[in-house]
Amino acid sequence: NFILSAVTGYQNLNDRMFLDQDFTERDIFNIEQKQRANTISEEIVFKAKPGKRWQWATGAFGFYQWLHTTGPVLFKEEGVKTMIEDNANTAFSDIPATPGVPTMGMTVNNPTLSVGGTFDTPTLSAALYHQSTFNDLFIEGLSFTAGLRLDYEKMSMKYNSVSTTVDFDFDMKMGPMMSLSDNMQAPTSFIGKLSTDYVQLLPKFAIQYEWNKSNNVYATVSRGYRSGGYNIQMFSDLSQTEMRRSMMNAIMASPNLGQNPTYGPIFERMLKPRIPEEPNVKNSTTYKPEYSWNYEVGSHLTLWEGKLWADFAVFYMDTRDQQLSQFAESGLGRITINAGKSRSYGAEASLRASITQELSLNASYGYTYATFTDYVIREEKEDGSIEKNYNGKYVPFVPKHTLNIGGEYAITCSPRSIFDHVVFQANYNSAGRIYWTEQNDVSQSFYGTLNWRTNLEIGDAMISFWARNFLNKDYAAFYFETMNKGFMQKGRPMQFGIDLRCRF
Repeated sequence: NFILSAVTGYQNLNDRMFLDQDFTERDIFNIEQKQRANTISEEIVFKAKPGKRWQWATGAFGFYQWLHTTGPVLFKEEGVKTMIEDNANTAFSDIPATPGVPTMGMTVNNPTLSVGGTFDTPTLSAALYHQSTFNDLFIEGLSFTAGLRLDYEKMSMKYNSVSTTVDFDFDMKMGPMMSLSDNMQAPTSFIGKLSTDYVQLLPKFAIQYEWNKSNNVYATVSRGYRSGGYNIQMFSDLSQTEMRRSMMNAIMASPNLGQNPTYGPIFERMLKPRIPEEPNVKNSTTYKPEYSWNYEVGSHLTLWEGKLWADFAVFYMDTRDQQLSQFAESGLGRITINAGKSRSYGAEASLRASITQELSLNASYGYTYATFTDYVIREEKEDGSIEKNYNGKYVPFVPKHTLNIGGEYAITCSPRSIFDHVVFQANYNSAGRIYWTEQNDVSQSFYGTLNWRTNLEIGDAMISFWARNFLNKDYAAFYFETMNKGFMQKGRPMQFGIDLRCRF
């Protein structure tokens, strides 16, 4: 009376990545990240047999992932100078130069500094779902679908980030008086555990009218959900702040400085208010799930006696807590943030035609208008609050237009030929404009690449000659900003290759 299917999966991943993380010729800092992941998944589905008016499916899904990551960041000599020593001295240079205020500065003695990072981030996910489709409802060809999915997800993070103890000298000058403390120690560490869980109800509704097996119109409404998580690369930023905080606390605790009867009141008045607050690990590393309501109306058509296939759709999406990927301002890692609300609407169309037995053509086009509707950031600065308003700006990394045009010509060779089939394929892929930043001040204009392939088939073997970006189009494949600089990854230039395949 029903069909039962069960799928069990296991995946093992071991990865090691070396990265010059400042992306410049300067010797500032780099990272060696290792990841070890093991994932087990199980899905069991009961569903009705085909041909019945009531088509239903009920299932359960679950997975558990163990993920262990080590990612120590090593500050080289120039990095220690510019990102540790200079940043710490900024607090002293900000003190107004007035009578009775000493000049203060510090020198870091470590030739290099390591910001350690060991993280265990296991994830547990489970779901129960059901979907029913009622065919020939009221009239022949009309169907209605309703579905509901209950999702539970639990994420946790066990972190152990211990950095090299900063060894530094501090000096203070005020008129003829001078005080110096050598080899002061400032340890930095973050050790702890976080966990969070989410429960989601995800409904789906659809209605479809099919006047024959190859032609229909439909409308769907569904709620979408993307998991939250932890930005483990933020620990390098947190460690920088904690280093600065630890050094200032060491000064305040020094018998020659903060605890000195003569200088103590000066440090209490001038330095203590500039000691950073203790970093909040949870607020700094956690990003929330993303939610959306999705609406779509479309049609699947078969025309021209089965030789032309057409698909059309228009869509609208309301997204809340949209997840965006960006680099931390310090350059110490890529993070995910939540960016308020956005909306997307657009249309998609595709055509596929069988012109002759040998020749087929296809084309597809998509238009997407994705903008922020509620995304305002207020940053508290020492000289006042700054507001960044991105409302009305385009959502980064979403191409406004996508276009693909292609064709295939297949020749069946004569029995006396060395080849059984010869197939020529070509397509033109294009996309744009793509905005790379929330400010919409950097973008890639509409561009396209021409690709082709020739397949020579001999029995179960095939030789393919191919070319990608045949016109050698110059374009940006990716762009990001870090350390007050913009970096662009160029798309691959013209490429040629040969593939050899054999089926056994």
